[in-house]
Amino acid sequence: MTDFTTTQEEAVQEDIRPLETPEEIVEALGELGYSGSVVGNAVITKIGNFAVSLSKNDEGLRISCQITVMGQIPEDRLDSFVMAALGANATDNIKPYAFAVITDSEDPDQDDPEEWPVILTDTIPDITQKSIEWAMDQLVEAMTASKSVLSVAFGE
Repeated sequence: MTDFTTTQEEAVQEDIRPLETPEEIVEALGELGYSGSVVGNAVITKIGNFAVSLSKNDEGLRISCQITVMGQIPEDRLDSFVMAALGANATDNIKPYAFAVITDSEDPDQDDPEEWPVILTDTIPDITQKSIEWAMDQLVEAMTASKSVLSVAFGE
């Protein structure tokens, strides 16, 4: 007779086992249906046409999805877009993610403001299969909720 309880407990333990390497993160993403690759110290995957970067830092695993670059937002809509993004950050619609812009203060190679990435970003403290699954699900929800912010920048 098969002991399903032990099998289920083992599966749960596997889901909460800390993932240490980018290769383990790629494997965890694969089990969730995402294809990923290691680039430097980060893992890159996609949700639709959007690149998603997962990289370890001192706080945990930073997950960032580039939505656009500043130069793609029409000049006459930039102020409205920034206000809409700040407003979205203050609501529960996109939480735990937040809009951010990667400027030359965070990345000295980003010296052209037209090329500054606009991202949705979050950091999860526990790097496990379960936390990555939760974070990716939340990212999909945040991307969907951010459509209203993007419509401010690009129209309907």
